[in-house]
Amino acid sequence: MMFKAASEGMMMWWKDIKLWVGVVLIILNFVIGFYAKVMMVIKINDPFYLWLWVGIYAFSWLLLFAGIFLTGWETYRIITDKVNRNVKKTVRKTYRHAKSLPRKGVELHRKSMSKIAATSKMIVQRMK
Repeated sequence: MMFKAASEGMMMWWKDIKLWVGVVLIILNFVIGFYAKVMMVIKINDPFYLWLWVGIYAFSWLLLFAGIFLTGWETYRIITDKVNRNVKKTVRKTYRHAKSLPRKGVELHRKSMSKIAATSKMIVQRMK
């Protein structure tokens, strides 16, 4: 199932104000949420400030959901499609690389065994 924006080519994400607002809200969620968690730990002895920071932390979750709503499912689908494409490309490269590993392992083994044999012969000749 292809969606409209991905099938038409590149989406002009920099022109979509709703997307920008959603991304800013998501980033604000992380900043405010992290700050609120730190302040909860610092002000753990004072119940008023503890509950104040718990409320601010809950508000940061509301910002997250609002940001997700504004970015929309279309953006989510575009991002997951891009991630899946990159993962598939990486898996294909890994399989290609894995096919050549046994041959390289055999070559490395032969090379090291020949060096060991040459060194052993040299030692035996010096001992005689």
